[in-house]
Amino acid sequence: MALFTGGNRGIGAAIGVNYVANEAAALKTVVAIENLGAKAIPVRGDVTDKDAIALVMGTVEEYIGSIDILVANAGISQR
Repeated sequence: MALFTGGNRGIGAAIGVNYVANEAAALKTVVAIENLGAKAIPVRGDVTDKDAIALVMGTVEEYIGSIDILVANAGISQR
């Protein structure tokens, strides 16, 4: 099982779903993944926060199974 952070757009949208603020986009991605016959779960968590990372990983592992691959795809934007 693979976990891709920043999964509600771009490369992550084709594989997995981790999001911080855009729940609607994450849910849309989950539906698209499930329509392909794969398991998916939207998990909210800021990957710049170590406690949130533990929660994201624990949630994914509980729902789907052990994480074999982690791709840090989340970007940081400055305003």
